[in-house]
Amino acid sequence: MREVLGVSEKILLAAEFGESILQRPSAAALKLIFGSLSLETFRVYRTQLLNRRLLQRVADKEKTLIRLSSDGAARVAALKPQSLLPRETWDGKWRLISFDVPVYLKQARFALRRKLQSYGCGMLHKSVWITSRAVLEELEEEVAALKLEDHVWLMEGRLWPDFRLTEPLLRSIWPAIGIVEKMYGKYLSRWRETRRELKNSGLPAGERGRLFRVLRGLAEVEFSRIDRLDPKIPQEFLPKDWEGNKCRRFISLWSSTTASPI
Repeated sequence: MREVLGVSEKILLAAEFGESILQRPSAAALKLIFGSLSLETFRVYRTQLLNRRLLQRVADKEKTLIRLSSDGAARVAALKPQSLLPRETWDGKWRLISFDVPVYLKQARFALRRKLQSYGCGMLHKSVWITSRAVLEELEEEVAALKLEDHVWLMEGRLWPDFRLTEPLLRSIWPAIGIVEKMYGKYLSRWRETRRELKNSGLPAGERGRLFRVLRGLAEVEFSRIDRLDPKIPQEFLPKDWEGNKCRRFISLWSSTTASPI
C-alpha cells in the first residue's frame, strides 16, 4: 500500500515543525521520520526541494541554514489540516442523488461523480448515489456550477422502516471502505510503534522534544489525509472496533499534548 505522505512532503512538514531537522538530521530522526531512508537519499530530496524553491538557504551569523521559502510555507499550509473535527452525529436521514446526464455532457457527468465521491457518497444503483452526510446545499451549488440542474435530482429523508444497511450492502455501496479500514489499521500500528521507539531512543530531552513535535505534526497530517477518504458512514452501521475510531482517539489525545511526555 502506498505511503500516505511522500518523502518531499515529510521534509517540508518537518521543516515547519522542527527546522533543525533540515540541517543534518540524526540517524534516529531519519529512522523515526522517514523509515529506511538513508542520509544520502535525504540530501537528494532536499536538493530537489531547494531547486524547486520550496526550500532556501539563509545566512545566519557565521552559518548558512536551510529553511522553508515562502512558496514552501504555502505548500505546507495546504498540507496541514485546518483542525481535527469530531465525527459528525448522524441525524437519521439519508440523502439520495439521482442523475440522467446526456452523453454530450459527459465531462460534466465525470465532474459530478468526482464531487459525489469527495462528499462521501456511494453508488446505491446505477446513477443513484447515497450518503448520510448533510451535503445537499453544497451539492446544489456544485450542480448549478456544472449547469446540470435539469439532469440531477436531490432527495433527503428517512428510508422505509425495513431498510437495513447490512455489511455486504455497505461494502457494495462504498467499496473503498475496505481500503480505508486497512489504511487506518496501518496508521495506528505504525504510529504507536514510532512513539515507543522515540520513548526508548535514549536521545537527550531537547532532541526528543523536537522530534516529538515533528512526529506529532506528521501524524496529524497523515490522519487528515485518510480521514478525507473516509465516507463517514454513520457509527450505527460500523463495527464497534472500527479502526477509524481508534485512530481518531489516538490522534486527538496526541494533539492535545503540548509537550513531549516521553
